[in-house]
Amino acid sequence: MSTNTYNASTAVKTVFVRELREHLLKKSSLITLIIMAVAAVGGIFVADYMTSKSDNDAVKIAVVGEAPFADSLAVATAEMKDANGSDSADAAAGAFATASLSPLEITSAADDKAARAAVTDGDADAALVPDTAEGREGSWKLLADDAPSWLAPMLQESLQKQNEAMLLSENGINPGEFFSKTQSAAVSVESLDEAKDEKMPAMLITLIGVMVMMTAILVFGGAVATSVIEEKSSRVIEIILSTVRPAHLLAGKILGAGLAGIIMMSVLTASAAVALMITGLAESFDVPWSAVWLLVPCFILGYFFFAALYAASASLVSRMEDFQGAQMPVLVFSLITMYVPLFGWSKLDSTVMQIASWIPPVSITTAPLQYAVGNFSALQLVASLLIMVVGVAAVIALAAWIYPRNVLRTGAAVSWKKALTAKS
Repeated sequence: MSTNTYNASTAVKTVFVRELREHLLKKSSLITLIIMAVAAVGGIFVADYMTSKSDNDAVKIAVVGEAPFADSLAVATAEMKDANGSDSADAAAGAFATASLSPLEITSAADDKAARAAVTDGDADAALVPDTAEGREGSWKLLADDAPSWLAPMLQESLQKQNEAMLLSENGINPGEFFSKTQSAAVSVESLDEAKDEKMPAMLITLIGVMVMMTAILVFGGAVATSVIEEKSSRVIEIILSTVRPAHLLAGKILGAGLAGIIMMSVLTASAAVALMITGLAESFDVPWSAVWLLVPCFILGYFFFAALYAASASLVSRMEDFQGAQMPVLVFSLITMYVPLFGWSKLDSTVMQIASWIPPVSITTAPLQYAVGNFSALQLVASLLIMVVGVAAVIALAAWIYPRNVLRTGAAVSWKKALTAKS
């Protein structure tokens, strides 16, 4: 005669494998993953295309009559493009050194009507026509719909330089010598907080990573809640709990959905990384890898925190329609965790943001930012994460108390107050 012995690890593993398979092979999950990957990769290629387009495409200007100042600007931008940011670029471009490197292509137009037609037909990006209004002799009009923002001010500066050169020549002054001496004097800007400026890209990249991390946490944590409610509404939970204890069912659910989330996010991240390397955009900025890798433990801790809360919330209701009210505490925590860094990223050294970096669950989104900008040492970071571990343990204990006592209940939703004060 043989007896079946219940094994906790086997029960958790069975539920874990079932949940992992269900989340990875579910059609909605696969469609969502494909859409997100296509959006991420497509966005990177579009950004690369727009960047290269803006850098390389010539700006075409149709000119009516003679406009030497426009020709001068075209020569300057062409020489700047050839110099490609070298020291000779400043010498070649002179006053135009701050302009975009997109070269200008000057074409002729017979009259005002032809110039306008060239712009509207797309043959030119802009048109320069003499301003024939009374009292506007020597002035020009720039006709454009979608010309670069720098074009008008740079043409204005070029026209001003042309007029100054003519006036100087009329008075017997060499324009070249005059401009070389006057342009040697300049006002330069020196930041009083260069360290902050240098760390800004790292902070922004980390902030984007934090927002993506929180989105993934809420998506896959919400998947746990959906699974719990589906089992309750279909009464399948009664059959499952005849072979698996509630605590082990809860553990398997959270672990299975969590690993599925990690796999999907890894695929998404790898796709984006490959796209960045192919396009070469990754070389245009420094990635703060230490802060980026920090998002991995933050994701794990944040996922366990919110997944446990979602599971506890879902166990209080029997229908998806009732879940909105039951998940209110989870929504409050999630909104605070997401919006504190969004509104406080520019004031990370403030007292509020310093305190927030130590309080779970907000610390998983604020501590990485503090570390990225140098406000947190490695020791402070570890201490903040350890406090988050304590918070996660407390929430899991709370879920382990609420879930087994309510998962078999049907009918009206159970309030959080009743769930917390219920006797064993």
